[in-house]
Amino acid sequence: GTLACWNHPFEMARIEAQARAEAGQRALSMPGVFSLVLKEQGPAGLFAGVIPRIGLGIWQTLFMVTGAKIVKQELRERGIID
Repeated sequence: GTLACWNHPFEMARIEAQARAEAGQRALSMPGVFSLVLKEQGPAGLFAGVIPRIGLGIWQTLFMVTGAKIVKQELRERGIID
């Protein structure tokens, strides 16, 4: 769940690099993008949007664990599986 967000700063840098390319701006290396984000937005800029991503990770984990149990239980009750 939440631990899946360890790479969020790298994702932010990738998205920034893609946005720059789409806007026709000069391409930057990954360290260059990190420097730009840190200069313009500070360290918090690398973690922009991490809260919704954590929420999504929690939801996906709960759905996979709980959803699978519910489906399996329903299939057992209907005699489809043992």
